[in-house]
Amino acid sequence: MIRNVVSILRGKATPMQVFLAGLLGALIGFVPSVSTSGGLLLAYVLLVLVLNANIGVCLLVAGLAKLLSLLAMPLAFSVGRWMLEGPLSGVFETAVNAPVLAWFGLEYYATTGGVVLGLVSGVIVGGLMGKSLASFRGRMARVEEKNEKFTKVSTAWYSRFFLWLVVGKGHGKKTYADLAAQGKGKPIRIVGVVVVALVVGAFFVAPSALSGPYLAGAARGGLEAWNGATVDVDSVELDLAAGKLAVSGLAMADPNALDTDLFRAARLEADVGTEDLLRKKIVIDRLVVVEGATGASRSSPGALVGPPPAPAPPTEEETTGGVLDPGKSLEDYLADAEVWKQRLAQAREWLEALSSDEEGGEGGAAEDEESLRDRLEREVAEKGYASVVARHLLHDAPTLLVREVVAGGVRSEQLDGSLLDVTIRNLSTAPALVPDAPRLTILSQDGRLDVDVGLGGASAAAADNTLRFVLKGVSAETVGGAVRVDGEPALAQGTLDFAIDGQWSGGAVGRLDLPLDVTFHDCVVRLPSGARKVDGLVMPFGLRGRLDDPRVTFDDDALRDAILAGAKAELEAAVDEKKAELEAKLEAEKAEAQARLDAEKAELEQKKDEKLDEAKDKLGDKVDDALGGLFGGDDEDDDKKKKKKKKKDADAADGGG
Repeated sequence: MIRNVVSILRGKATPMQVFLAGLLGALIGFVPSVSTSGGLLLAYVLLVLVLNANIGVCLLVAGLAKLLSLLAMPLAFSVGRWMLEGPLSGVFETAVNAPVLAWFGLEYYATTGGVVLGLVSGVIVGGLMGKSLASFRGRMARVEEKNEKFTKVSTAWYSRFFLWLVVGKGHGKKTYADLAAQGKGKPIRIVGVVVVALVVGAFFVAPSALSGPYLAGAARGGLEAWNGATVDVDSVELDLAAGKLAVSGLAMADPNALDTDLFRAARLEADVGTEDLLRKKIVIDRLVVVEGATGASRSSPGALVGPPPAPAPPTEEETTGGVLDPGKSLEDYLADAEVWKQRLAQAREWLEALSSDEEGGEGGAAEDEESLRDRLEREVAEKGYASVVARHLLHDAPTLLVREVVAGGVRSEQLDGSLLDVTIRNLSTAPALVPDAPRLTILSQDGRLDVDVGLGGASAAAADNTLRFVLKGVSAETVGGAVRVDGEPALAQGTLDFAIDGQWSGGAVGRLDLPLDVTFHDCVVRLPSGARKVDGLVMPFGLRGRLDDPRVTFDDDALRDAILAGAKAELEAAVDEKKAELEAKLEAEKAEAQARLDAEKAELEQKKDEKLDEAKDKLGDKVDDALGGLFGGDDEDDDKKKKKKKKKDADAADGGG
């Protein structure tokens, strides 16, 4: 340190350069954390490069200021409270939500307080150092002027060599009089301006250059912390200039089945708003999943990351021995209940992640001084001074908002390769700041699966949560191997349909009270009275309590009524079928008898007509014979009449035959 101080005194730096170095060094040293105030620290470094500050002095002061800032952290926090909650709060509210300035972390009390303390310390230290340097050089100039022997010795080569060896580089051939007479120097460092321009330009180019190992590693780490198991990412491409983001080769291992992938996609593509990024927000209007799959086998098993999902803490009723939700636990029905509880615990964690609000966005709600003090004291104890935020300054907007995720044709191995169309809307880090609720819909293209989940309890509207879950065509033997009744499989043959349609309140992860209808199709059900084949029977279950450990309720009277109703329906159907069969047979016999009657009637009518014609002819012949003799008729006419009579007799004979 002595070497550095002496080299400054002997160097060519001007008092202005030393002052700027002291000021910026103190500001850098009082930045409490890179994670919370990285943008502010970068701005200070760029100022060191642009302004013609002495870099050596800046580094020296920054190191000392950092040590001082650790001791003065409570003071910086108090100063920050006065700045952010006092008359200047409106100015800081504008700053913390403005583009670029949003990355400075001024919403953190310790950061803003550190700016004030760093500024005051920097002015004092930089002023003292600049004034001391000018005073030292003035005195040395007067010594050189009055003492020629000193001047001769100090300018000798051996003296300069010794001083360089001990304290470093000096001021060359310039005398102290020359140094004292020199002006303030150029305030701007041209080389620094060029470097800063390159850095700003690289801000838009570097992400593309870093696509691959760096961004892929960052994405992998974040997704593994969320998923709780291994996540593979081949590459991440980010183009800020075009506002494009692409992730290739994504594979997320299932924490409950590490040899399979919970989700896999060949590629994810999204449009990212650059203006939102400058405000430290990420807004994605549409995220498209290409070639998605779930349940696919992994080439190598994954590994758990972090602690496995744990059940929710017991409620007060459970700890005090109060009355629990009615019904039986999953262990009473499922042989692999622990696996299902782990999956439900994972689902609870995901729902909590979807519904929990990040810090910030109080929505302008007023807090009294006592409650605010209590909150700040608690957060300081939990997180430390550097991580406490003035939430009232942040505008109501989540840090991350994905308005729509579209995944078409996702292959599901759990559903025998069925293709699923998945849509997620309003996915964010702070659903309470988004007007529309998060919603998940899953539809299988073959109609077997229909899922719709709405987390209205997490949105700004504060509506109820809704759930519709319909799964059709599940093998009864598959379920029967897990469902036990007195230790024996309860089901065989046929298929089952599951249907849940209801809502619950109390936040995104509240207490359930939902109906579960199970429909049997051509199933053999084991009952105390023996096995019975049922078709179309609906068994009403209920799910109540915590999501990760629900109680399953069932009404025995409802089952009896359902079985009786099913048997009655079967009997009524059989009776109706037999009745319809008899009615059809009776109608057919009636129609046949009517046809016979109509035929006999027609035959009788024909014979009657023939008899009448014959009687008429005979009567006419007799009349003709009588009249012919009376009036002397022609013999020729008599012969014609005789022939006509013979012909009629022959026709009658043929008809009778």
